[in-house]
Amino acid sequence: MPERLEDPTQSTRWWLVLVIIGVVAAGVRFATLDDLTITHPEIYTAGIQLPQHVHHPPTRDTFIEVLEFQLYDPHPPGYHLVMLGWTNLFGTSVWALRASSAICGVLAVLMIFPYARRIGGVGAGLLSAALLALHGLHVYWSQMARPWVPLSLISIVSSWLLLRLTERWRLGEALAYAGVAALGLWLDYYFWPVFAAQIVWAVFQARSALRPSPVIATQLFTLILGMP
Repeated sequence: MPERLEDPTQSTRWWLVLVIIGVVAAGVRFATLDDLTITHPEIYTAGIQLPQHVHHPPTRDTFIEVLEFQLYDPHPPGYHLVMLGWTNLFGTSVWALRASSAICGVLAVLMIFPYARRIGGVGAGLLSAALLALHGLHVYWSQMARPWVPLSLISIVSSWLLLRLTERWRLGEALAYAGVAALGLWLDYYFWPVFAAQIVWAVFQARSALRPSPVIATQLFTLILGMP
């Protein structure tokens, strides 16, 4: 792991740059959030009151209704359950629906900094955050009520926690990793390749260990949580 800068002035400067990057990321994601009308995939968000003549998707206002609908849908129920809670709190306007992705997009930009910094130093962390802040595809999906940008946040956070666990295993961080990664497995099937890559990486890191790796044990526990 690269050594951290200890100069308080230098550290304050880096954090100021990160704050500016975060503000820019928020600006490009929220500025035109509700300029376009709701799209076909966004109609599937749980909690939207649809007209009676709309049979697919049906209105899903309860936990049970979401689970029943997902039995016939090619996606896990996690995202729809999360959005059911979101719509109950913030409503179903176009802005409110998409704000969930926009917030996750800004958090992904901020969270990629400590992850990349741990691998390549402060410069790599700030460059990674800046590139993601203005990444066209990431900005586009940050303005849609779909699970892809929340998945990017979960992928970054889980990878950062996994990196910390391979350096030093701690129970609290292990439980945090299991919870975040299991949420990704429940959110959408597209997280499974990310999780599989994390398992392969953990096995590679533990190839010379004389004892069973607690990190891999944590991943097996996460896999059990994601199996339903």
